[in-house]
Amino acid sequence: MFSLFILAGCWSTSSIPAQPVPTTPTETQVPVVTPTVAPTPAPSWYTMQDVKQHATASDCRTVINGKIYDMSSFASRHSGGANPILKICGKDWTSVYVQQHYWVWLIQSYFVANLQ
Repeated sequence: MFSLFILAGCWSTSSIPAQPVPTTPTETQVPVVTPTVAPTPAPSWYTMQDVKQHATASDCRTVINGKIYDMSSFASRHSGGANPILKICGKDWTSVYVQQHYWVWLIQSYFVANLQ
């Protein structure tokens, strides 16, 4: 019986110092939450009034087949020069484009939104 008492004494936790329990939260315990504001999504459609506001060489939008295209950077690449493109800024160009150009796929990368 005596040996049992000695073995039991070896497993005693009274000789291990207690770890202090923090009373205030530390930076690692408190997550920092920053509020995020989702950007306002651009509408998927615009009116012709919206298109008319984009009628300059640096901000040139046109409508072709009910779709709005930003032609600002395309004007300098146009094979017929920039002037024909600059004349259509802020306008519906469907009838002229369809008569002179049949490759609508050429300007697909300039698509902005649908016209309402």
